[in-house]
Amino acid sequence: MEKIAIIGAGVSGLTIGKLLLEKGYDITIFEARKQIGGRLKEAFVKGQAIDLGGQWLHQIDDKKNSLTDLINTTGTVFQLEEYEEVICDRRHDYYADVPEIFERFLNYMETLELKGDESVFESLRKFTDDPFMYSYIEAFLADMAAGSRNYSSKKFKENLATFKPTDYALRDKTMANTVLEYYNNILQNYIKVNTPVKTISYINDDVRISTLKGEEYSFSKCIISVPISQLKTDKINFVPPLPSEKREAFHKIGFGKGVKVLLFFSNNILDKSYFNLEYAPYYIQKTLKGKDPIYVIYTLLFGDYAERYYHNPENIKENIFKELSALSNSNIKDSLIEAVYQDWSGEEYIEGTYSFPLPNEDNARIIAAEPIDNKLFFIGEAMNLNSEYGFIHGAMDTAISLAKKF
Repeated sequence: MEKIAIIGAGVSGLTIGKLLLEKGYDITIFEARKQIGGRLKEAFVKGQAIDLGGQWLHQIDDKKNSLTDLINTTGTVFQLEEYEEVICDRRHDYYADVPEIFERFLNYMETLELKGDESVFESLRKFTDDPFMYSYIEAFLADMAAGSRNYSSKKFKENLATFKPTDYALRDKTMANTVLEYYNNILQNYIKVNTPVKTISYINDDVRISTLKGEEYSFSKCIISVPISQLKTDKINFVPPLPSEKREAFHKIGFGKGVKVLLFFSNNILDKSYFNLEYAPYYIQKTLKGKDPIYVIYTLLFGDYAERYYHNPENIKENIFKELSALSNSNIKDSLIEAVYQDWSGEEYIEGTYSFPLPNEDNARIIAAEPIDNKLFFIGEAMNLNSEYGFIHGAMDTAISLAKKF
């Protein structure tokens, strides 16, 4: 029975582990952290479970995908995520629909002929000097873990279809619990948690794994499914070193930093969602139903918002409360139960959110995902070649594609 090592128990590592186990391979999954799941994680507030990482099922063009299939397999119910949204600008005007100028910019980008590549910011400068559009684009790109100054215009044109997926929310369960319970039931005997890999040596016929605990293992193949941040910063030592072209490819792929903010209240704060604010890209309120309902307001401080947050976290936190108080016309701190700031950049062995295309990324993802000597394989959301990086199903799809080749 062929022995295969899988480095990383995030969703791509778990998916490939399940598929190879079904094919009869002898697998071992090495996870550096004390729990599986990578960027899927939950917490509890007043007994209510909440996702700290990925929480939505995103369907491009509302087509079912690998995550849809997994959720259906578990019997978990999901429903269309709908909310009334008000778009704001810094001049305190409000729009019920997407502003016409933004629609014109999308049309402009579709027809823009680029000789090479540039940032979205550079393309926007050619289109308008309207300050509203600059703030709107930063809010728009925040979900992509990027800002306009580091997101590729070429990829922006190619990825327009993925920017507005149909979103579904799980009912009564978190995404983390749904996905990880499913995989853990199958793979719990094959996972070594708290086991960071120090060295991967592929110089001989086999692949030898050395852990920080001093353990040594031998396998015929090794699948690397760690966040690309770990490959960019050489957290794993490869012997011999990975080809320079592959290492350069890792650095051509952007990887975001940022914080997921969850504010829990005992009272209803917002009667609708707001988009394009000064201190957060948006505010979405959901109700956690229980004996005593809890109202939770979500936002993601990614991209340009993350840069400002890290410059002065306490100032941004305070201003978020002021901004929400102004929107609700009340002192919201009076009903605050708990404030959670999940900083994914501070999570060891993850150190960021998810990938995005830098200007001049070109074919970097193809090179990054290319196997080496039929012994080393690379999967994960950053290795998705269909522009569906940053999605849970995008990570799963890289595992499904690789498993078909075994």
